[in-house]
Amino acid sequence: PASVPTLLEFLEYCANIPDLTLNLEIKVYLNREGPERVEYTVDETVKMCEKLGLGKRIMFNSFDAYVLEYVYKTYGKKYLLHGFYPYSIMGNVKMDPSLYLDYACYWADGEEAKQICEELQALNIQPCTGSSTGESKFFEAVEYGCTLFTENNPKSAIEWRNRL
Repeated sequence: PASVPTLLEFLEYCANIPDLTLNLEIKVYLNREGPERVEYTVDETVKMCEKLGLGKRIMFNSFDAYVLEYVYKTYGKKYLLHGFYPYSIMGNVKMDPSLYLDYACYWADGEEAKQICEELQALNIQPCTGSSTGESKFFEAVEYGCTLFTENNPKSAIEWRNRL
């Protein structure tokens, strides 16, 4: 019988967990909702985060580069930005993502993953794996320098992290 919290309720809960960094995926897209709706959504989310003192603990994430570029142009480097690599995975890329991305998620393994991690690190972008990593890919990604994991099974990811 539990209800799904609003974003504000979720942020209020998270504000009381001091070591928690939040990776907020903005699921409003330029081509679907338009620039005004994207900008409104980002600005309202920023207002909620700032009101609760979460500013330094927020990472914005989107498959739409317009969202990330808007955050970067409007707020500078105040927030961590998480995109995707290769950049073609994101829509509406207008700027060079290496100017604003802090993290980029990739889906690869083996030598391809190693090469991608090296490319991203050379651009000062932290590589991270995509969802459903699996145990062997998790430890491989750590070896290649990944510091962030977006995982559909957080219980497993926490177990693997604890083994490091």
